[in-house]
Amino acid sequence: MNNKQYTKADLLEREMKNLKEVNSNEHKDILSEISLINQKLDELFVTKTEFCPVRNIVYGLVGLILVGAISAILNLIFIK
Repeated sequence: MNNKQYTKADLLEREMKNLKEVNSNEHKDILSEISLINQKLDELFVTKTEFCPVRNIVYGLVGLILVGAISAILNLIFIK
Protein backbone atom coordinates (compact mmCIF):
# COMPACT_ATOMS: atom_id res chain seq x y z
CA MET A 1 0.00 0.00 0.00
CA ASN A 2 2.88 2.38 0.68
CA ASN A 3 4.19 1.84 -2.85
CA LYS A 4 0.91 3.03 -4.34
CA GLN A 5 0.91 6.14 -2.18
CA TYR A 6 4.45 7.00 -3.19
CA THR A 7 3.56 6.37 -6.78
CA LYS A 8 0.58 8.70 -6.54
CA ALA A 9 2.75 11.30 -4.82
CA ASP A 10 5.36 10.98 -7.56
CA LEU A 11 2.68 11.33 -10.22
CA LEU A 12 1.27 14.39 -8.50
CA GLU A 13 4.73 15.90 -8.21
CA ARG A 14 5.38 15.31 -11.92
CA GLU A 15 2.03 16.85 -12.80
CA MET A 16 2.78 19.90 -10.67
CA LYS A 17 6.16 20.37 -12.37
CA ASN A 18 4.47 20.02 -15.75
CA LEU A 19 1.83 22.58 -14.78
CA LYS A 20 4.52 25.00 -13.59
CA GLU A 21 6.35 24.69 -16.91
CA VAL A 22 3.18 25.14 -18.95
CA ASN A 23 2.09 28.11 -16.84
CA SER A 24 5.48 29.78 -17.09
CA ASN A 25 5.44 29.39 -20.88
CA GLU A 26 1.91 30.77 -21.08
CA HIS A 27 2.90 33.63 -18.77
CA LYS A 28 5.79 34.55 -21.10
CA ASP A 29 3.42 34.46 -24.08
CA ILE A 30 0.92 36.70 -22.32
CA LEU A 31 3.62 39.20 -21.37
CA SER A 32 4.89 39.32 -24.96
CA GLU A 33 1.34 39.91 -26.22
CA ILE A 34 0.86 42.72 -23.70
CA SER A 35 4.08 44.40 -24.80
CA LEU A 36 2.96 44.10 -28.44
CA ILE A 37 -0.38 45.71 -27.57
CA ASN A 38 1.42 48.53 -25.75
CA GLN A 39 3.62 49.17 -28.80
CA LYS A 40 0.59 49.34 -31.07
CA LEU A 41 -1.20 51.70 -28.68
CA ASP A 42 1.83 54.00 -28.64
CA GLU A 43 2.01 54.03 -32.44
CA LEU A 44 -1.67 54.34 -33.32
CA PHE A 45 -3.21 56.62 -30.71
CA VAL A 46 -2.59 60.24 -29.82
CA THR A 47 -1.50 61.08 -26.30
CA LYS A 48 -3.29 63.61 -24.14
CA THR A 49 -0.49 66.17 -24.41
CA GLU A 50 -0.53 65.97 -28.21
CA PHE A 51 -4.31 66.34 -28.31
CA CYS A 52 -4.61 69.37 -26.00
CA PRO A 53 -3.83 72.10 -28.62
CA VAL A 54 -6.25 70.56 -31.10
CA ARG A 55 -8.95 70.43 -28.44
CA ASN A 56 -8.41 74.09 -27.56
CA ILE A 57 -8.70 75.17 -31.21
CA VAL A 58 -11.88 73.15 -31.74
CA TYR A 59 -13.47 74.45 -28.53
CA GLY A 60 -12.61 78.01 -29.57
CA LEU A 61 -14.18 77.60 -33.01
CA VAL A 62 -17.31 76.01 -31.58
CA GLY A 63 -17.55 78.83 -29.06
CA LEU A 64 -17.30 81.43 -31.84
CA ILE A 65 -20.00 79.69 -33.85
CA LEU A 66 -22.32 79.50 -30.84
CA VAL A 67 -21.75 83.16 -29.91
CA GLY A 68 -22.51 84.15 -33.51
CA ALA A 69 -25.69 82.08 -33.61
CA ILE A 70 -26.93 83.34 -30.24
CA SER A 71 -26.16 86.95 -31.13
CA ALA A 72 -28.01 86.57 -34.45
CA ILE A 73 -31.06 85.18 -32.65
CA LEU A 74 -30.93 87.95 -30.04
CA ASN A 75 -30.55 90.54 -32.82
CA LEU A 76 -33.72 89.23 -34.50
CA ILE A 77 -35.64 89.35 -31.23
CA PHE A 78 -34.59 92.82 -30.03
CA ILE A 79 -34.76 94.62 -33.38
CA LYS A 80 -38.55 94.73 -33.24
